[in-house]
Amino acid sequence: MRKTKYSPFLTPIWLGLLGLALGLVLAVSAFAIGRALRPSLLLRGAMLNPPVPAVDFSLTDGDGQSITLYEFRGQPVLLTFSCKACSGSGALLSKLSLVRNKAASRGHELQIIVINLNPEREPSQVYAEFVHAVDTKFVPVSGELRDITDIAHSYDIYFGSSQNASVESSPLIFLIDAQGYWRSVYPLNMNAADISSDIEIIWQDQ
Repeated sequence: MRKTKYSPFLTPIWLGLLGLALGLVLAVSAFAIGRALRPSLLLRGAMLNPPVPAVDFSLTDGDGQSITLYEFRGQPVLLTFSCKACSGSGALLSKLSLVRNKAASRGHELQIIVINLNPEREPSQVYAEFVHAVDTKFVPVSGELRDITDIAHSYDIYFGSSQNASVESSPLIFLIDAQGYWRSVYPLNMNAADISSDIEIIWQDQ
């Protein structure tokens, strides 16, 4: 009687391994599809949907050290533009300090980067002293006016000096997530508690 030949790939062991591999593929695919299809997290600021990569820059701090936005990848960033001569700067920086302290109380590191809109009248060291008088953890940066103008325009910030040497601008706050994506925008009158709530959501979404 002729014996039937069986393929070694049809043995119970091989079938079991094949089933395990197929199960892993399906599980990974289901996770990826579920993550892609989940609804966008609702933030209280003006959301960018979809988020866009934040424009990188290279400026200097009060000590003359080069600072880039890219080097803060891995943690959320609040970015804003201000100066001593800008109206509302005191209220803006105080609000950001409240937000940073709230994040710290929850064990979350949050970077606050403040770009100098008046570098020709407020040198980087003078500007840094002004910002650090509110919060020493802030990262004040400055540079050439043309470079700062280009950066500001990339974030839809437009500014100019008036006859009394004050600087008029739109005091907006930009939320950038740990992956470097611009997620939301806040006006000066946005409550600090609402911004803190969004920071917590961004942390949970990492």
